[in-house]
Amino acid sequence: MKSSISKSLILLFLILSNTGWARENGSNESLPKTKFPKEKFNILDYGAIANSPEFSTFAINNAIENCSMAGGGYVIIPKGKFSTTSIILKSNVNLRLDEGAVLQFSTRAEDYFGTKAKNGIIPLIYAESESNIAISGKGIIDAQNNWVKQISLSDSTEIQTMSMTILLVNCHQVKIEDVQILNAPTLSILLQSCDNVVFDDIAIENPKLEANALIIEHSTHIVLNDKKIEESDKALAIKRIGLKEFTTR
Repeated sequence: MKSSISKSLILLFLILSNTGWARENGSNESLPKTKFPKEKFNILDYGAIANSPEFSTFAINNAIENCSMAGGGYVIIPKGKFSTTSIILKSNVNLRLDEGAVLQFSTRAEDYFGTKAKNGIIPLIYAESESNIAISGKGIIDAQNNWVKQISLSDSTEIQTMSMTILLVNCHQVKIEDVQILNAPTLSILLQSCDNVVFDDIAIENPKLEANALIIEHSTHIVLNDKKIEESDKALAIKRIGLKEFTTR
């Protein structure tokens, strides 16, 4: 197979507003580039423990919060496997996964009590109204086919819900590059009302036939530079709603 995406039947959908445009394998030279200070915030310094069943969620989110408050930089996920629940991205933060690093998300519904669901779906990595953010590096983001089926509410009722790997809402100047995104139960990446977003050489592998790779809604200036997608031997369905410009190179 030509790419990790071709190992599963993944449909790629681009859904944009009629004021936006997207390019597949196009140039991103005209877009504002993400830029980060050189400061590094290693999650080990915040109490994260590699290769342990103990969650590193607090350490990761604390490192992200401190990085953003300090003016930005790189939050480093070093080599090792880190168990976690939902991660919240902040402005001016590059979440960088070193080679050999694995973010492994819990599959237990009870671990997500109190986590905000978006239209009944719990995001594992989430940002809303943030700018200049990135997810990068040679590491792995593993959702572990994370079906969060039941969430108990304060009034003792329950709702059906599930998870997606990455949800970005109303974010500006975003880059996702190099990372491997594995085992999403429903959807790997969803963008809603975002602007100036670049995908560069990402790898998505979902064993579930119903799991989508990427959905982009009502967003503008999206660039997809990804030979893995271009070279996939599986068909890509591209859905366009009122899209004025779409170029393929």
